Amino acid sequence: MCEANAMLESAGDGDLDVWKDLRFLLATDDDLHEDLAHVCDLLDASSAEDDTQQVPTRSSCTSEVIPGQSNHSTGTGHKRKMSKNAPPRTDLKNAYESRQKHELYALRQQVDVLRAELERRQAAASSAVAVTSFAWQTAARQEFIAMNQSLRERAQLRDAIDDNTTFIDRMQLLLRRKKPRIPAPEQLDWQSLKLAAHSSLRTAAMHAIADRQLRRLQSAFIQASVYESAADVFNIDTTLVAKGHVQIRVVEHVSLPAPWNVIGDAVWDVFGGLRRPALPPMASETLEEIESVDNVHSGCTTTTIYSTYKEITSDTNLAVYSNVIRKRYRYDAAKDMIVWRSVKEDARMPQAKDSPTEDEAGWYGGGTICTDPLMRW
Repeated sequence: MCEANAMLESAGDGDLDVWKDLRFLLATDDDLHEDLAHVCDLLDASSAEDDTQQVPTRSSCTSEVIPGQSNHSTGTGHKRKMSKNAPPRTDLKNAYESRQKHELYALRQQVDVLRAELERRQAAASSAVAVTSFAWQTAARQEFIAMNQSLRERAQLRDAIDDNTTFIDRMQLLLRRKKPRIPAPEQLDWQSLKLAAHSSLRTAAMHAIADRQLRRLQSAFIQASVYESAADVFNIDTTLVAKGHVQIRVVEHVSLPAPWNVIGDAVWDVFGGLRRPALPPMASETLEEIESVDNVHSGCTTTTIYSTYKEITSDTNLAVYSNVIRKRYRYDAAKDMIVWRSVKEDARMPQAKDSPTEDEAGWYGGGTICTDPLMRW
C-alpha cells in the first residue's frame, strides 16, 4: 500500500489525473468497510479466546500436580507447560495475528483517506460544473428571451404594415405632393448610428448607442467562443462582406495574475487617451469627455468618451475619419466592461459625410476567476 500511495501521488502531480479513475478501484458502497471490519473482529475474537483459554490451562496444570504422584508425571506436566508458552508455535502465532491486525488497520486507514480525497475532489468538480452550467443556462435564457422579443416585434410590425397598407400608400402620395414642413425626428437617428448637432440629443444618442452595445456583449462573447471559458485564445479572422469591403475580427482571451480593477484601469487609460499610442504624422485626434452617470441601484459607474480621428493618406491625399464612442461600465461586484462603436454620421462634421469612415465595434469584459485575483478578458 505504501508503493501504491507513492504511485498515486506521483501520478497526481503529472498530466494523468488518477483521481478520476480512483472511483473504479474503490468500492462504491460500504461492502469493503464491512468486510475489513468483520476480519478485524474475527482476529480480535480469536486473540481474546486464546488469551482466555491459556489462563485456565496454566492454572489447571498447576493445580493437578499432586505431591503423591510420580516424578514422571510431574515432569510431563512441566514439559507441557513449557511447550505451551515457548516459541515458536505460540509466539509465532501471536506475531502473525498481530501483524495481520496491524496490516488490516493500516489498509482501512488508507482506504478512508483515499475515499475522503475522492469525495472532496468529486464535490469540487461538481461545484465547478454547476457554476459553469448555471452561467450558460442564464445566458441561454437571456438569448432566448431576446430572440422571442425580436420575433414578436417583427410580427407586430408586419401585421401593422399589412393592416395599414392602404393608408400608407395614400400618405405617401400626399407627402410627395407637398413639401415636408416637419423635420424627421432626430431622437431616432441614433439607431442608424447618427449623431445630432444639438447637445442634449447628441449626449442621449451616445449613451443609447453604448447601452445597445452593452446588451450585445454576451452574444458577441458567445459567438467568439470565449464566454465562460478558461482557455487562452487569440485569433484574427478576415471576411469579405461586400465588394471592396473586408471585415477583420480580433478575439483575445487571456488570464493575467493581477487584480481585475488594475487591469481595467490600464485598459481604460489606453482607450481614454492618457496612454494613447502615438499618432501618425498626418493624423489628428480629439477626445471629448461626456458627462458620467452613476447608477446607484445597479452599483455601476459609467464613463463615456467621444473620439474624433482624422488622417490624410500619403499616397492619395484623401481624408479618412473615425468617430468612436467609448463607454466604461464598472460594477461593484468585481466586474468591468468597456464597449465602443463608431458612428456613421456626425452632424457637427459635415465634411466627413462623403469621405471614407471607419466602421468598428468592440467589447471588453474583465473580472475575477473563481477566488483568485486574476483578470480575464
